[in-house]
Amino acid sequence: SKRIYQTHAYTHEPERKLAYFILEEHNERSSWILPGFDFYVLVFCYYNDNKEVTAVDVQYDQMSFFLHCMGLAQAHAWFVEHVITRIAITWAKAFHMTGL
Repeated sequence: SKRIYQTHAYTHEPERKLAYFILEEHNERSSWILPGFDFYVLVFCYYNDNKEVTAVDVQYDQMSFFLHCMGLAQAHAWFVEHVITRIAITWAKAFHMTGL
């Protein structure tokens, strides 16, 4: 298999001595039977006053990986796009019309 990485949403918080970003991993499978899949990783880098990295915390998007392993990733994406998003847009429009 082949892995392709992209970095998204880099954020730096100097007061907390913290920099973090989202790392997207795309996996292309070597077998045509297995579909490729994507998942995201949050990478937190802590540093000291000398700007030396003192700790790295990596948090994986376990839900997308689980959905992929269960064969439900495409169904979940469809449900979010066609059902949840429409409900959220309807609610937002109704809320906006209340003037609150």
